[in-house]
Amino acid sequence: MDTEIESVIKRLFPKHLCSRAAFEDWSDSIRQDVLPSAADLVARLKRQLALTKVECRTASGFFRDCWELFGGELENTIKSSASIRSKLARDLMDEKITASPETEASLRTKILKFSDLGRVRIVADFPSDIATLLAKLLKGDQFLEQYACPKGIKDFVFDPSRRDGLKGHRAHQFSVRVPIDDVDNAETFGFEVQMMTRLQHAWDRRNHPLYEWQRERPDWTQNQEAVELAINDLACAEALHLVDRQADQNWQCLQEFIRKETPQ
Repeated sequence: MDTEIESVIKRLFPKHLCSRAAFEDWSDSIRQDVLPSAADLVARLKRQLALTKVECRTASGFFRDCWELFGGELENTIKSSASIRSKLARDLMDEKITASPETEASLRTKILKFSDLGRVRIVADFPSDIATLLAKLLKGDQFLEQYACPKGIKDFVFDPSRRDGLKGHRAHQFSVRVPIDDVDNAETFGFEVQMMTRLQHAWDRRNHPLYEWQRERPDWTQNQEAVELAINDLACAEALHLVDRQADQNWQCLQEFIRKETPQ
């Protein structure tokens, strides 16, 4: 896969951006362009998460963690130059051999069109917490009452079109468009928000090396041992999903007990 990626880069990238070092220097300026707006989104999100947590603690009568933001550190919020380079090459891989080479301007446009140039993950105690947050953070097609969410929510938990094959990733996620310049909003970039339970987050973090390995080797399904590994790994994710469901039911039962015991 690395050979294919480098071949695409040599064929379609501007010559002066083919080397990793040159591309990193060039793309870092784009990362710096979007960083202030990404920082503003993350700050707004943190405030809303904190306010909603207070509401939930008050309503339940329990002081619990509820949720936290993973990946909110600014240096990790925007894709690295290496990831940008690799994603561009994979996106261009289907281009015909006669395709014209890209320019700096066209590459910048493609990068800003990524749905996940920026990304954070909200990690919650229970599936019901995620439902609460979705209702609070998304109003129609607006995230935090400010950012457009043109394609809506992707449900990787129950949507059968996203549950096919050996996919263990279980999350609700969506991409919003974030203006780079508040003055005229002429340019926007894609920022992805993922929401999953703590158990699924733990699985996803541990699974990531396998995910990267599979992505870089499209023919991995031809290897019987690799398929068995993927099946066993998927089984771990499914087991944790069942634990999540039962734990949430237990939490709802506890809430019901408390309501019945509380004098009216």
